[in-house]
Amino acid sequence: MTSTSFRRQFRNWLGAVGLLALLFNTCGCGKTGGGQGAGSTGDYVSGTPLPERREGASFFGGNVERNRFRPIYFDFDSQTVRSSENGKIQEIADFMKSSSSEIIIAGFTDERGTGEYNRGLGDRRAGAVRENLIADGVEASRIQTVSFGLEMPADSGHNESAWAKNRRAEIGVINRQGRRAAASGQRSALSLPIAQIGDRNLTPHQRFADKNGIDSAALHARDVFGVFNAAFAN
Repeated sequence: MTSTSFRRQFRNWLGAVGLLALLFNTCGCGKTGGGQGAGSTGDYVSGTPLPERREGASFFGGNVERNRFRPIYFDFDSQTVRSSENGKIQEIADFMKSSSSEIIIAGFTDERGTGEYNRGLGDRRAGAVRENLIADGVEASRIQTVSFGLEMPADSGHNESAWAKNRRAEIGVINRQGRRAAASGQRSALSLPIAQIGDRNLTPHQRFADKNGIDSAALHARDVFGVFNAAFAN
């Protein structure tokens, strides 16, 4: 084996090891106590099973009303619902108990921290709001959650005033009558240019994953595997 060939194979090997480490870091979402999965890859948040993702239910779908309730805000690096936000939780719970609606809770963070950490934090914030609603008597099967982490800030500033607005959970009320039409629209949307699918501020992975009920971290992991295989092929 020539020295040039050896160096080429060695570089490919190092690249493959680095990609494998990235893959495990992407898929190794955090765990809560008791060994149950948390974050976007788990089926449980704080011990309460999450319902299956409804067909046609996407937080940014046309059949979801996102402005009915005020956002619920959080302290820095915290998933604990402030006592000052309890009135908002009660308002949502009262609405849910007087109707048959279903909701999606979306968790967000400010821009500080890694994308992976903030996706997990956003998921825990959405889960905390969900647990509070369940404690107030709302059926768990009617509450879905999603995390967008640091994506789509409410305020694009880079100071504490902006960050405080971005550490939030938002509530989307699903229009049940429009769900079937939205599901049909999802299938046709896959043939559109990516800029026309969903919110323009979403990354391509998030737009595709959110539209199709796919975990965006798993979708990213699939792509990492593709690059990993390509490294060995060269």
